[in-house]
Amino acid sequence: MQITINHQVYTFIQPQTILAACTAVGIAIPTLCYEKSIGVIASCRVCVVEVVGRRGLVTACNTPIAEGMQILTNSPRVNQARKTTLELLLADHRLNCLACDRREDCRLRRFASQYGADKNAFAPSKPLPAPVTSNHITRDNAKCIKCGRCVRVCKNFQQVGVLGTNGRGFTGEIGCAFGGDLATTKCIACGQCVANCPTGALSETADLPTLLQKLNDPAVHCIVATAPSIRVALGEAFGFKPGTNVQGKMVAALRRLGFAKVFDLDFAADLTIMQEGAELLERLHTGQNLPQFTSCCPGWVNYVEQSHPELIPHLSTAKSPMGMFGAIAKSYYAQKMGLKPEQIYLVALMPCITKMDEITRDDIKDVDLVLTTRVVIRLLKQQGIDMAKMPDELFDDPLSLSSGAGLRFGTSGGVCEAALRNLQDQLPRPVKSVVVSGIANAEKLLQQIKAGTVHYDFIEVMACPGGCVNGGGQPSDQSLIQDNRGNAKKRAATIKRLDKYNTLRKASDNPAIKQLYAEFLGDPASKLAQQLLHTKFCDRA
Repeated sequence: MQITINHQVYTFIQPQTILAACTAVGIAIPTLCYEKSIGVIASCRVCVVEVVGRRGLVTACNTPIAEGMQILTNSPRVNQARKTTLELLLADHRLNCLACDRREDCRLRRFASQYGADKNAFAPSKPLPAPVTSNHITRDNAKCIKCGRCVRVCKNFQQVGVLGTNGRGFTGEIGCAFGGDLATTKCIACGQCVANCPTGALSETADLPTLLQKLNDPAVHCIVATAPSIRVALGEAFGFKPGTNVQGKMVAALRRLGFAKVFDLDFAADLTIMQEGAELLERLHTGQNLPQFTSCCPGWVNYVEQSHPELIPHLSTAKSPMGMFGAIAKSYYAQKMGLKPEQIYLVALMPCITKMDEITRDDIKDVDLVLTTRVVIRLLKQQGIDMAKMPDELFDDPLSLSSGAGLRFGTSGGVCEAALRNLQDQLPRPVKSVVVSGIANAEKLLQQIKAGTVHYDFIEVMACPGGCVNGGGQPSDQSLIQDNRGNAKKRAATIKRLDKYNTLRKASDNPAIKQLYAEFLGDPASKLAQQLLHTKFCDRA
């Protein structure tokens, strides 16, 4: 079909929306509520355009193109409508932009500046509510534009559904049912709501003042461990293309912050496979508590404890790689360094807000602080460290050497791949496994299992769609049409490529892992290994 956009004729073969068509030919249309994977919401009204012959303006995100359509994206009428919409949003918006966590990538601020919106054009409709922090997430409804993205991702992707709209019209607010506290709901703290918020209405908590104090205290040995998916996401905030591996520059930047040692959490992923794999072998031999579910995703663990406690016996008792690293850092590593455990301050850089929740568990408290990718970006910029200008440096020994399989933990399917790759010569029989990401998809699988229509021995579940590469703490896509899933796929592709070219193929080939067992743990079934590297779960339904 042929359509005209701003007096230029274009030909399109596939049916699509005005927004998609304009984007394809390089014409920018502002959007606040639209994100490609979430789909059309059409609530913000910022993407309006003029279609010749139609009386009113139409929203570009949900209006399909048609043969002969004449579209104006920048007419005076369109520009004034967008400006007015933005001014109405600003009237009830807390304008502390200089102190806002999203000050550098807030789409509302960007578009308000672009269209010259006057923050004083309209009087506020109500007093601004105070921010509320719960479940490691701060909600500031004075910055909420009621786009509904957080509501949709919580309900559709995660099937948790703890967010919705309370009230109507000017009194309407996004929040929990009856204005309740997030911590009292079945929120799993996955952070997908935060990752998909276009403004600063949602953010994760971060105790940066304490961290900076520890980094500058000569009596404290500050170390940091980075999760597999951080290296393929961190660079996006420093001018690198999505999916670029910035591992060496990341290590250098973290050293410039003042960390005494920078470790690779992939080492602990290999350790997790050794323990979880041994557990799977035992279950296959005994036939008890099958299928075995992975337990390294705390969002999934939260969901099981709160919504399916009957599955607790089927969860692997192995701690997550972060939990295992903390236990080893404050025992084995402390001994090798001649330090007391209390002298070590351990920070974990994670793609996930749920990891903040995980370290509140009694047996994961060896990790002192969790920072998400977004918070690390903010910290580096706050301290004047430009990662793009850093040299490439190596992780520290002895807790960094890893197999390619350990790196695969950063993407959906990686844990299953790593486990079966390591056990392929030891399995007593063929093993039927399945991989699922996104809690809504996991729930569908659980219902099939309960109905007896499918049978598996080993099941990997990641709470976030696509796994850790799309974690709730990862940077959001700030391109014209937001596509967080698209960026996550590019990060995953890089991880798979790095695995392919790693000469260490599986956990049991890792010399550092062999050394750890030989010098300290003994074997996966030893009393010390069980004490340090395994955990328990509880019914919270």
